[in-house]
Amino acid sequence: MPEKLDFPTGRGNNIHIIIYVPSTIGIDKKISKEQFDKRIKSVIDFLRDKFGGSTKIKASGDYYSDELKKPVKERVAKVEAFTTKRDYYKADKEIRKFLKEKKKSWSQEAISYEYEESLYFV
Repeated sequence: MPEKLDFPTGRGNNIHIIIYVPSTIGIDKKISKEQFDKRIKSVIDFLRDKFGGSTKIKASGDYYSDELKKPVKERVAKVEAFTTKRDYYKADKEIRKFLKEKKKSWSQEAISYEYEESLYFV
């Protein structure tokens, strides 16, 4: 007979973060599938190193570009991880540094980052 299921009591990995991986350079110049996969892998590797694992969700994003004066649609990957508050705050500065480096190396105006259901642009 299986053990009794004990529901969570708030002591688990209750900090949820998501890094949105873009498939473009600049505003709307598409990159190759190989380049996109490489970006995704770098985020997965980073989150695995910091928090033990992650989940990748492929999606499409859509927003209006003031610069181009038109809607822009692109493939994105949402790479999410759960962690404890203590482990998150230990890694906070490294996360900020990682996002700033990716913003520059991926030629992005901003990188979308979600923390506890709030979206930020780095």
